[in-house]
Amino acid sequence: MVRTAFFTCLTVASLCLIPTTVQAHENPVDAAARCLAHVEHLVNRCENAAAEETQQCVHEIRRLKADGQHEAAIQVARECVSSSRRRTRICIGEVREICIRCIDYLLQFGAEELAGRVRYNCGAAIEQLETIQQRVENVIREALNG
Repeated sequence: MVRTAFFTCLTVASLCLIPTTVQAHENPVDAAARCLAHVEHLVNRCENAAAEETQQCVHEIRRLKADGQHEAAIQVARECVSSSRRRTRICIGEVREICIRCIDYLLQFGAEELAGRVRYNCGAAIEQLETIQQRVENVIREALNG
């Protein structure tokens, strides 16, 4: 019982600290728009981070290959892919967290259709992050094999 109360308090406290929590008096349409804007912003941040890191990785891989250090280039490529996958998992987790809270909020107000649209857009955002990850891996593979 104490454990359950503790985790409940911890969950509520963590939700209060997250800036994307929805105001209790907010219109469901406005709440959905805010949630999706936050998801879009998050996807853009993740995409920019992926592009920047990929560019650095490709530069390092090419430099190592030019110096004849093929094994080191392979290791850098592995580390870059691993780092990118980790970042993508974190980004997807954040998108899911935002979307779950938003959808739950909308369902509390009986806005099932709106919740469905948010769910669809959240799924599209996750697919976009997965596509970005695939592109990163392709670019790194090309740099290594090219």
